Amino acid sequence: MEATTTLKPATLIAITEKLRERDAQLVEELRQYGKFVDFGRGEDENAAEIAQYADGLSMEGELVKALRDVKNALSRLKAGTYGVCRYCNQPIAEKRLLARPTSSSCVACKMEKKAQ
Repeated sequence: MEATTTLKPATLIAITEKLRERDAQLVEELRQYGKFVDFGRGEDENAAEIAQYADGLSMEGELVKALRDVKNALSRLKAGTYGVCRYCNQPIAEKRLLARPTSSSCVACKMEKKAQ
């Protein structure tokens, strides 16, 4: 049986708003990375722009991961399972969720998984 959230409605509303704002921000940032780079004319300009483009690809990957985490958290909110650890099925501390709304595990389980 899947556990349901024990968070107060006001807390859920605040977290939902934070997640929606972050979602919109990440989508906009990803749009910026989708723009094509205009490479310079000289060899030295090309090298610098290619390096910048490569750095952008790395950042784009991080943004995609962050957006995935936000979408997953919003899905858990919709399903009523937000705030429940995916490993131990126990409530995640409200402080943790307010600090990191995309958390899907409690601190104890997160530490255990890191140690493995």
